[in-house]
Amino acid sequence: MYPTNHGTISRTPEHETMRLLYSIIVGMNFLELSFLADNVTGEEYQLHCDELIQKQRLALQSLARGVPTNIYMARFMKDYGLDGLGQARHRFEVGVNAQVEHPLDPPSNAKVAPGVAMDTTKSIIKAMDSLALEVVETVEKTEVLPHLSNVSRNLSRYAALPPNEQYRKRIREWLIRMSTDGYPERVPDEDTRALTADLKQLLESYQHALERSQPQGARVSPALTFELAKYTVTAMDALDVGFRSKQDLQVISRIVSTCTRIPVLQDGASREAIMKWVARINALGWGDSLSLEEAQQLKSDLESLYEAYRE
Repeated sequence: MYPTNHGTISRTPEHETMRLLYSIIVGMNFLELSFLADNVTGEEYQLHCDELIQKQRLALQSLARGVPTNIYMARFMKDYGLDGLGQARHRFEVGVNAQVEHPLDPPSNAKVAPGVAMDTTKSIIKAMDSLALEVVETVEKTEVLPHLSNVSRNLSRYAALPPNEQYRKRIREWLIRMSTDGYPERVPDEDTRALTADLKQLLESYQHALERSQPQGARVSPALTFELAKYTVTAMDALDVGFRSKQDLQVISRIVSTCTRIPVLQDGASREAIMKWVARINALGWGDSLSLEEAQQLKSDLESLYEAYRE
């Protein structure tokens, strides 16, 4: 049972969701105050704030039932004694974290670490894949917004690349627009196409900028880790939606080709595992597919490879 001004919230499924929403609101207010007091870093704040906003949206999907979410939230906060938590109320009304709402200049790093390059690349590709109409019948904004938040968060980690500010603004505009209460739950097709085009342009510009910003004497090129992340994430996303045929998995060969241009890892185990998968995939007949168990193992090996090169 969960205490409120009205007694308790019992443990039916609906009330459990209400209980979760209550804790999300309290947690958000605490996070906002902690951020204002400099008790959390900007990166920690963005991560946790985006998670709470996403959880709040999911909770409201099952609770609001046709009632506008802003009206439901106002009633909920009043009914359960939360209307004094102004920081949380504002954050949920805006729908994006404070660093998107009021962006600051990112740190002027002279170098882009390989891990940052990989994470940024991954977030862009994941956002693009969430918009793939040829894979999903409808694009839900709750599926897209977390990926856009990740893109925004990763772009804010440095300011060294020339196109960064331009695309930070574009992603910020999309985040704010899609977070408003009046925006439909299903992303309109025209917005899907427009956002996909913006993300493709971002990915291309990001790659070109990394190629131009190669630091002197760097052991690992950010541009190469960009390529590795691009191919690895593309392969993992393909496996996630059931693409397991020989034709679908030709990208695995590109992963190995890119790996050979990057210094060998200390153990090399993750690279060797992927090389074995190339041989296995090449042995398939045209039109044949990996089994479900093989696809799951391949994805696990790809995740290990990604993490090994990210560090």
